[in-house]
Amino acid sequence: MRESRRHALLVATSSYEDPSLRALWAPLRDATELARVLGDPAIGAFTVEVLTDPGAHELRRGVEDFFADCSVTDTLLLHFACHGLKDEGGKLFLAAADTVRTRLESTAIPAEYVSRLMMRSRAGRAAVMLDCCYAGAFERGLFSRADPEVHVEDSFSVLERVGGERGRAVLTASSAVEYAFEGSRVVPSAAAGSTMGAGLSEGRPGPSLFTGALVDGLRTGDADLGGDGVVGLAELAEYIGERIRAVTPNQNPQLWMFGAYGDLTIARAARRPDPVTLPLGVAVQTGPAAPEQRLRAVAELRTVIDGPDAARALAALAKLDRLARDDSASVREAARHARGAAAPRIPDGHCDLGVIPLGRPGPEVDVPVFGPPVVRATMTFSSTGEWLRVRRSVQGIALSAVAETPGVYEGRVMVHTAAGECALTVRAEIAPATVPPVVTLQKPVPPRPSLGSLPAGRRTLLGGKAVGAAVMLAAAVGSISRGGAWPALVLVSGALSASAVVAAGWSRMRGADRQLLRRSGALEVALCVGAVIALGVLTVVTRDEDVGPGFYVFGAGAAVYTGVSGLIPLTDRPLRGRLFHGTAVLLAMSTIVTVVLLRPSGDRPVSRYDRPRGNILVQGASVTGSKNTGGTRRYVRTYTDGPLYAHVTGYASQAYGTSLLEAAEDDILTATRSSQDKGGDVATTIDSAAQKAAFEGLGDRQGAVVALDPRTGAILALASAPSYDPSSFSGSSSADGTAWEKLRKDKNHPLLNRALRQAYPPGSTFKVVTAAAALENGLYDSIDEKTDSPVPWKLPESATELRNTADTLCENVSLRLALIESCNTVFGKIGSDLGSGKMRAQAEKFGFNSEPSVPVRAVESVYPDDADPAPNALSAIGQWETSATPLQMAMVAAAVGNDGSLMKPYLVKEAASEPESLGRPLSETNADKLQEMMRAVVESGTGTSAAISGVEVGGKTGTAQSGVENSERPFAWFISYAKPEPGSPASVAVAVVVQDDAADGDDISGGGLAAPIAREVMEAVLDT
Repeated sequence: MRESRRHALLVATSSYEDPSLRALWAPLRDATELARVLGDPAIGAFTVEVLTDPGAHELRRGVEDFFADCSVTDTLLLHFACHGLKDEGGKLFLAAADTVRTRLESTAIPAEYVSRLMMRSRAGRAAVMLDCCYAGAFERGLFSRADPEVHVEDSFSVLERVGGERGRAVLTASSAVEYAFEGSRVVPSAAAGSTMGAGLSEGRPGPSLFTGALVDGLRTGDADLGGDGVVGLAELAEYIGERIRAVTPNQNPQLWMFGAYGDLTIARAARRPDPVTLPLGVAVQTGPAAPEQRLRAVAELRTVIDGPDAARALAALAKLDRLARDDSASVREAARHARGAAAPRIPDGHCDLGVIPLGRPGPEVDVPVFGPPVVRATMTFSSTGEWLRVRRSVQGIALSAVAETPGVYEGRVMVHTAAGECALTVRAEIAPATVPPVVTLQKPVPPRPSLGSLPAGRRTLLGGKAVGAAVMLAAAVGSISRGGAWPALVLVSGALSASAVVAAGWSRMRGADRQLLRRSGALEVALCVGAVIALGVLTVVTRDEDVGPGFYVFGAGAAVYTGVSGLIPLTDRPLRGRLFHGTAVLLAMSTIVTVVLLRPSGDRPVSRYDRPRGNILVQGASVTGSKNTGGTRRYVRTYTDGPLYAHVTGYASQAYGTSLLEAAEDDILTATRSSQDKGGDVATTIDSAAQKAAFEGLGDRQGAVVALDPRTGAILALASAPSYDPSSFSGSSSADGTAWEKLRKDKNHPLLNRALRQAYPPGSTFKVVTAAAALENGLYDSIDEKTDSPVPWKLPESATELRNTADTLCENVSLRLALIESCNTVFGKIGSDLGSGKMRAQAEKFGFNSEPSVPVRAVESVYPDDADPAPNALSAIGQWETSATPLQMAMVAAAVGNDGSLMKPYLVKEAASEPESLGRPLSETNADKLQEMMRAVVESGTGTSAAISGVEVGGKTGTAQSGVENSERPFAWFISYAKPEPGSPASVAVAVVVQDDAADGDDISGGGLAAPIAREVMEAVLDT
């Protein structure tokens, strides 16, 4: 037997292509923290696999592989952190990265799919955890699959024979009507952080309430409510519920357990809590009064066991087991008595199934099993003989017997529950089956008539039907070459006609009576109605096809022929029968001729891969193409300089769908009619020289670059690293699949568009937004006015002191010097003085808290709503819950460089379209002041590496923390604009974020890593 294992699959989906699905910040962090705890040999001892932002196809395959590749000794744990969506019928779907809210059945994962795989799995124990909205709706699919009437006992039979046990459990973050909350989006930041393990000093969003409590409970051992050194799923659910209710009453976790006796062990306790907290808040204490209090606790635990909540009942049973070993004899006896009272009971320990015929199952006998609700929730059973059949019934268990050998059989059925066991002796007598004598009636069988011996009227009937069917089928075969829906329509009608021939013709050849003939006619008339309905349905569901008048004439003709044929058996007059047949055949032939004459010709729909795909253009040159492979899917997408433009074009794969521009402009790029030689082309705004400078500047380092024309909003460069070659998996071969899997599993996530789909803490680059807020709200009139900013500065309503980097002179300095020195204390105090509302309003003027579409959707850049004073001060310096994409920070630099006007960014050139303004984040006067401050940063501050001779350049550096507990190299930021002529609007604005694992600690700054890349991109734009 294979060695047992513990395996966990964590699915974390935070970014979504559908713009109606808000990006989530918690899943990636939660998955990282949970993977550490579950993978710790001293705690979870699981082998852990993490799926990050998977597509629907990838997620389906991953979940199926997870449940399929296991043995009866394995324990499986599946955790989802994503959006949960319900359709109109209340059915739960789990969202993938490419889920479309209006196409849940095809692009999302039904909860019942996960339930079905879990039920079929051979694993001894399996648990599913859902950290998503409406997770309680999982119950519908769960219990429909777990229904004992669907022969669940068959799935357990193998395990019972080997003496194993099999359990299934589901723990959800919410009910079927509730949201699952992320950190401070619903509750105050301080409360969420202090309760769920995210402190102010971390400077990043807190985890989800559910998974945050889950990780804390396992890491600290506090979830070991029973104090026995292990954490079971039932007590873990109780611990999580108490933690969440301490923050908000609007989220209620739920637990379902079935098919197992005993709790499902999730982890070892990291430490043994003292004292042990009982379900009703009663603590086991020491001292003179302790035995009396423990006796009261026993009584309260007994009440919990009798209640309807199976999870609390399981935890209460575990606590009674511990109290049954108490030092006090009275406590031990009371606990043992309470424990025994909860055990399952069968009124009569014997059951006689009576006499049962040999080889046939006898009637079932229901045997009630009594006990508290936890008995029914955790009940399983086993039997000692293969002749004995046992299944769960409404009242308890249902028994029956079947055997191939006569005799008296006796056996035992054991009922196992979390509250105990009970046994039942079963007896049955298998009697030999008696065979009644066979009486043969000597009645002559008339010979089967031949076709030649039939009356002339009947020969005419069969001949006419055969001719009609042949005409219809010939029309079907002839129309196949014409494509579209016509083959399907004609084949349906021909098949219905052929069915009518068989139904009526053979019945007559066998000499059936008049009543049978009438039934045959009724069948043909019913087929006629079915033909009309089928043709109507095809008309509705057929897309992109021209349906002319001939379609309807043909359908009417087919229906008339079938209907008239059905009337013939209703008459015995050969002349009338021949007349009916002649009319039907002539009508069918005339309708086929009419179809040929009236059918539209020329422009007809084509398959997706029958024509070359349109090209994506950069400065008029194609960076994509189509290759004719000659296969069933003829044209495969190709890419010129694929890695250079991969995060602009995206990919178009026959096996894995489309992304980015290939997806957003798919309607234009794909040829849909036979009159099209290929799909239409899409011209981008990309400057090839700027794109190359950005791509080569990033090199092998992680990061992204966005360059904009501030005057129009045109995107001049959009690069993300590491990149990939979309050609490597554009087909559908095994080699394409291998390339896709390699990219998907790459820990550096080359498929991720970091320029549009990754939001980072912007660090000190956000101080440009804070400075704009100070000027726009009149906090300071002059950029050289002294600020009232002590060093260090204590965060409001907090004991934490905010400090600056070493060797900076920030005490009471002016705005100009504060930006040059990047003073945390000055800008943190500005955020505090203005308040959360004004800071958020200013950030939103620059585009924060929205999801721009270029037309590729970018994730939301966030400035927190109604933050407390201390978190708001940290957010004002680009930390805490503030996050921004490189596109967003390029928009900030562009608005400043464009004299305060912000233009909507776009990536595709639209014919006869005008640039669109998004408003004015700051006045022209204040924009001039902010430009002067940013020029000073480049001329004499931290951004000197971005300076260009003879060009006015303004910029701001920044550093963003990376990794759990800031364990990884930080990201270096730089934002800038460039004016070729003083006094004119800027012609290019750039945002760069980059991470270099090989860089020295002193070089990890926006000025050292990011500013040189920004300079090269600006120079490339200015030189073209």
